[in-house]
Amino acid sequence: METSSYDFKYKADAAGREKRSPFTLLGISLFLCAASALTAAERGPHTVEAEIGVKAAMRDGVSLVADIYRPEGEGSFPVLLTRTPYNRQDGSTQARELASHGYVVVVQDTRGRYESEGEFYPFRLETDDGYDTVEWAAKLEGANGKVGMYGGSYVGATQMLAAIGRPPSLVSIFPYVTAAEYYDGWTYQSGAFMQWFASSWTTSLIQDTLRRKVSEMTRPKDWVWRLPVDEYALIELPDPDALAPYFDDWVEHETDDEYWRRWSISDHYPEMTVKALHSGGWHDIFLKGSIQNYVGIMASARSLEVRNAQRLLVGPWAHAATSEVGKIGDVVFGKHAVLDMTDTIRRFADWALKDIQNEYADDTPVKIFVMGENVWRDEKEFPLARQHVTRYYLHSIGAANTGSGDGVLSTVTPAQEPPTVLFTTPRCRFRPSADASAVVLRSLPDRPIRAPIRPAGMCWCSPRRRSSKASRSPAK
Repeated sequence: METSSYDFKYKADAAGREKRSPFTLLGISLFLCAASALTAAERGPHTVEAEIGVKAAMRDGVSLVADIYRPEGEGSFPVLLTRTPYNRQDGSTQARELASHGYVVVVQDTRGRYESEGEFYPFRLETDDGYDTVEWAAKLEGANGKVGMYGGSYVGATQMLAAIGRPPSLVSIFPYVTAAEYYDGWTYQSGAFMQWFASSWTTSLIQDTLRRKVSEMTRPKDWVWRLPVDEYALIELPDPDALAPYFDDWVEHETDDEYWRRWSISDHYPEMTVKALHSGGWHDIFLKGSIQNYVGIMASARSLEVRNAQRLLVGPWAHAATSEVGKIGDVVFGKHAVLDMTDTIRRFADWALKDIQNEYADDTPVKIFVMGENVWRDEKEFPLARQHVTRYYLHSIGAANTGSGDGVLSTVTPAQEPPTVLFTTPRCRFRPSADASAVVLRSLPDRPIRAPIRPAGMCWCSPRRRSSKASRSPAK
């Protein structure tokens, strides 16, 4: 275990930076909550001591590894906890800034990630591990027993899944750009497989899994038994199917069945016990879930105190970093659209964990960014009672399969219209063209696609995928 101390007055940039691959940077983007520029927060009055590589035992004996950042000074402090699959070390600078304001900050690798033991399988054990970690963190040296959690994307999911377990010491959560359910809104969207997201996210995740598996299989002394020397295998690689078995499970369970319901957040809205700042982006892939978590708890929580402690923050953000000038896509919304994430975490925690009366204590629980006018507005409810709903419909005359097809989105109610149908033959593959919305289909050798496919925005869902192991099997 390594222990070091940092004085922010002189060592604000103490954390070193290293070169990372594009997929690692994707993980960092998600870990850093994925939609805001992390502007430099004002340093707090405390110097900070860091305790690196601390193990916490879960109920099944698996140890998860965390770094702990403690403010120096008398007394005890609330805990801010974040649990990430994207490498805890990438959250060190933010953790030190938060700790300097009088918080014990814990940044943990989730199960099966980086230095933590166990096997990573998304969502599966996050409720149990979250419960155990919260209660462990509440008893750390210098902690006062109150725990708040923070983070975005999957790091937001670790908060929601911990909250449904109701650990006694968990007081608040700040789930940012995250979903409400892990079938509809994460892996599928209205029944259509979210192929781009599920595939690219899994590919980014398995890099660490591959590193771990290769390390387990490496036997450097095997050269003694391998002759002739030109037949020595320099490295043993794991079966690709062993790297992400969950991906095949996601494709196999294409309806909202029991596989998904064990992680249903909405089933637990009534018994929620935490204060929460639900935050999303108008251009974020998980916007529906961020709003649903707020609306669902406000409507269903049995405790009036819990309902009164819910907050909603929605900006113009996407699931990627916002530029310093507030540019999302091709639109510049202005610097005031950029969220200072570290400061937002701290100020919400000040209210939720320290009872400081700031903007989160007033009677307007909703803060939304109005695009077009490009202004922030405080509201007392969401959805707004004065809103006007306009329905839009998808139309096709039989060829709505690409951006240059005949698909139309309009307010006209659809009549009887021919569906868009694609057919392929065994081993046939449609390759991407310069048109970014072009359809990409692939059929297995023994399974030609004969049924219509379902559109999901500009993505398409094909029939059920079989494992790569099955697809490599010799044809009978």
